[in-house]
Amino acid sequence: MPASGSSAPAKVKVKSGSKKSLTSGSGPVKVKARLKDDIVALLVTPQVPYSDVRTRIFKKFGVAPQPLKFKDEDGDLITLANDDDLQLALSIHPSKLILYIG
Repeated sequence: MPASGSSAPAKVKVKSGSKKSLTSGSGPVKVKARLKDDIVALLVTPQVPYSDVRTRIFKKFGVAPQPLKFKDEDGDLITLANDDDLQLALSIHPSKLILYIG
């Protein structure tokens, strides 16, 4: 009886927490970045700084940095500019985040 009671409240707490807490305890997140017809992928921790993601993506492509965007819940492309934007993107896409370049 205590085992089943303890697992249900844990799920409720995760869902009712802030957006940052949704990603803070998760495992690695797969990030794919698209530049025209090319795609690169990397694994990041949910707490990764935006600057690290940006650096790693453009190093893999071998091109100068350009704006990074993601699709929100409505399908709109949102430009990433800082750590808060990345945390928002990861809260919407906690297991796989697709970024669009340009």
